[in-house]
Amino acid sequence: MENKIYGVLDFENEFYFSGDVLGSCIETKLKNIKIKLHFPLLNPNIKEQLKNSGFHSKNITAPSVYFPTLNPDIDWGQLFSYPNITVQINHVILEILDVSENFEQTIFTNIDNFLDLVFKYCKIISRKIYTNDNKTIKASGSLHLYSINENNVSKIKNTYLKNCIEINMSHIDNNVTLENLSLAIKYASLDKDLPLEYQLILKSYYDLENSDYRGAVINANTALEVTLSKKILLSLESISFPNSENLLKSFQMVSRKFELLKLLNIDIPTSDYSNKIINPRNNAVHKGDFLNKEIASTVISEVEKYLDTFSPLIT
Repeated sequence: MENKIYGVLDFENEFYFSGDVLGSCIETKLKNIKIKLHFPLLNPNIKEQLKNSGFHSKNITAPSVYFPTLNPDIDWGQLFSYPNITVQINHVILEILDVSENFEQTIFTNIDNFLDLVFKYCKIISRKIYTNDNKTIKASGSLHLYSINENNVSKIKNTYLKNCIEINMSHIDNNVTLENLSLAIKYASLDKDLPLEYQLILKSYYDLENSDYRGAVINANTALEVTLSKKILLSLESISFPNSENLLKSFQMVSRKFELLKLLNIDIPTSDYSNKIINPRNNAVHKGDFLNKEIASTVISEVEKYLDTFSPLIT
């Protein structure tokens, strides 16, 4: 039997998954290495467990994967609701499908960036996430890799600088569904950074959840400005317009960019952009107006329409 490489991923967190994630197996790539993520199972005797002991970690059990001598007392997660299942998952089994040269370095030094990007995608995909009670969270943990041959298990030493996984992200108040998680993992595996406009909209989410409504409005407007500029340049390139960058520079303000969109006969998602987006931003910057959560939420919602129309992240 050839060696199999597995990892136990410490996934301790403060966000929650829907029941369809339990028992799932998602195949993806980490850099150039194929991997599988095996998620834990729900105890088949769940009703009896609940009757006897309530909601606790024994309701969540190890994934269906060959992994001898796995610690039977490992805390796989906690069930929070039933039958509409909400669960916190603490650990995931990572299966390495491509054992190429230096795979250990690739896995150990990139797993935290990969997971960080996965949950940024989850955040963007789920959308409309506006909470005050739950602030920004840090999910931290570690990854341990093992080589397995029949029943012999040997730990692979981590000699690289990154020993701890840390994910800084805004709170997800919607349960992460299997569909959203699978999409996020797929796009995170493409190994490219989030477009600037989406990095900015994530900052808006962060600001909103931490009651910085001024920052939320300004970052959302900057995301809009980036999105409109990209759309205008693409439109000008499609008609072979000369010196398109110079033309765009003469339409610097967001309001002027909307004028240019109209000149180019580009349909826009909403006609009330002045009141819903631009005016709150101008008031925040130039007048120091106090902004509330409702105003900031409206600005972000309106900007999201433009991101969806002109710069869709998930296609």
